[in-house]
Amino acid sequence: MFKYNVVNPGAPEYVNGPSLQRIGSQEVLLGNIGRQKASDLEERFAKALQKLSIPFDFRVRISSLVQGQRRLTTARANLPGELEIDFLTDFGQIIPILIDGEISHYLTPYQAEQNIEKENLIDSFGEEMNWHPVIRVPFTEMQTQEEVDNIVRRISQGSYVAQFVA
Repeated sequence: MFKYNVVNPGAPEYVNGPSLQRIGSQEVLLGNIGRQKASDLEERFAKALQKLSIPFDFRVRISSLVQGQRRLTTARANLPGELEIDFLTDFGQIIPILIDGEISHYLTPYQAEQNIEKENLIDSFGEEMNWHPVIRVPFTEMQTQEEVDNIVRRISQGSYVAQFVA
């Protein structure tokens, strides 16, 4: 088995002046929201909601066959027939928000069909409770915390329109 020789060049030396300092803050993500694992996109979105003091539930599920009626559940794993909503937010009206990551939403036409079907089922369920229609946020618009903060601000103002949704 071949092994690459790793060379550590060490810290650069600065002859004149103070040492180099980072300008701005470095993003620190923990990989979870509360006790649930979360992607970087989900974690940024939760931080933006918290900054604006917008109440939310993370990974809420709609169950279609619980004692013969549809209802929300917080089960740890999807049961047959359940749909997961990434964020159920309260902007004065309940808004279900789906975060579209690159891997699970943009690879095949089949995934695009699943996304549309899931969105329609959530909208149908939410219509009974006077929810706003689903808002999908694509990963292409969520690369930095500042971008996500802006998206949440625009959602709260009713002016957000996704630029690219599969």
